[in-house]
Amino acid sequence: MTNNSEVEIRYQLKDETESARVRNTLNANGWVLGKPVKQEDIYFCDANLKHTGKTKDSQYVLRVRQTIGGAKLTYKSFEGSTDGSWIEIESSISDPEAVQLMLSKIGLAEYMRITKIRESSKIGDVEVNLDKIQGLGVFIEMEVMSQDVQVGRDLLRDLAESLGIPRSQTVTQGYVQLMENVI
Repeated sequence: MTNNSEVEIRYQLKDETESARVRNTLNANGWVLGKPVKQEDIYFCDANLKHTGKTKDSQYVLRVRQTIGGAKLTYKSFEGSTDGSWIEIESSISDPEAVQLMLSKIGLAEYMRITKIRESSKIGDVEVNLDKIQGLGVFIEMEVMSQDVQVGRDLLRDLAESLGIPRSQTVTQGYVQLMENVI
């Protein structure tokens, strides 16, 4: 485990045509996307926030992610962050149902599920994900772990520019926040 922050930049793609163009550009530059994988993310927050309808006030989320390849538990927080980057701690888990039960027993409540089809690629420290989010649309998400958030952001913006993605398509909210706006 390191003290790096997760630096993410996300862009909403207009349609499947733009998605195909971005995929082709990635491939032409050596970023071969993996096979599409279905991911189900279950988010938990303080049960009191859920019951009062104030989940947007949560200082952190815990996520259980299940894929065909296994499951992970992730803690994400803006705790101590003054630059809008996430603090992220993640670990593989062998029994996601037991972990979900544990989370409920300590006072957390499930408040959101996000289902997506993700294609991923990684070169060096940069991960690129092409995501089809059920109920939201198609996005490209790029992330890097960095101790210097601005350096990480500049790296990701340069990559987006090289893919022909205009800054006007930048999405500043995470998938949870975007989903909160539509439900």
